Amino acid sequence: MNSIEKLYWLGSVPIFSLGMIIAINDNIDMVFSILWIIILFVYVFIMALISKKYIEKHKK
Repeated sequence: MNSIEKLYWLGSVPIFSLGMIIAINDNIDMVFSILWIIILFVYVFIMALISKKYIEKHKK
């Protein structure tokens, strides 16, 4: 497992755990659901940038 995969799993487990808590809990506001979706998109965008730079670095 390379460093990108470790970073991916270290970030995705808490994000998806938080998403499951929001999905299960009925008392959570809609704002938190929208905020979680925004956090998820930002995380995916950052991971895409990091992995692109990692691939370019190791391609040479």
